Amino acid sequence: PGFRVTTGEIIDSSSNTTGQLDVVVVNDRCPRLTIDATNSIVAPILADNVLCVIEVKTSLTSDQLKKALSQMRPVKALMPTHSTLIQPNGEIIPDPLDGKIITGIFSFNKGEKIEDEIEGIVDQFPGVVDFIVIPDSFGYFWVETLKVCGLMDKNAPYPPNSYVKKSHKGMGLAFMFGILNSLAAIRRFSGSNLLRYINGCWGAQEEQTAKN
Repeated sequence: PGFRVTTGEIIDSSSNTTGQLDVVVVNDRCPRLTIDATNSIVAPILADNVLCVIEVKTSLTSDQLKKALSQMRPVKALMPTHSTLIQPNGEIIPDPLDGKIITGIFSFNKGEKIEDEIEGIVDQFPGVVDFIVIPDSFGYFWVETLKVCGLMDKNAPYPPNSYVKKSHKGMGLAFMFGILNSLAAIRRFSGSNLLRYINGCWGAQEEQTAKN
């Protein structure tokens, strides 16, 4: 409750954009924007309200994985405004993930060699994806995300940008839903200041001069 699934392009207040995305999980406070321009409908999704982005692949090959990771890179580069978490005791703490949008890749099947190649490919895109899940095969999960979600001991000795592999059947889906539900509960979405998304001069000529 409080979240919905949509599709589209995400934009932040610095005009960074992502391109079209398969699955975008947004907080229900997210405005439903529709801008009619040049006979086309553009419906940007504001980065401040996005919990997660998931790219869906029928079969995950090395080429498909590299393509999906390339699509996720601009998502991680977005600058949402939420950067705090609320603890069960009500304490507000800084978000160790800096409020970055959670990114995932989901595939129904695996390519012939992907299980041997995935680690080397992911190493080329450090911190770009939080999870990769093939339900009947395996799941890869970023250690830092698991720690924030309480799914791993915070003091576990892993090097930076490490992933852990879960091979038991169903474990990939369980951890994926665990991440999304945990962050949906503790990440503090506070709506969007829409004026930050609008470029332009709202004052006198002096303000325009200063801006220029």
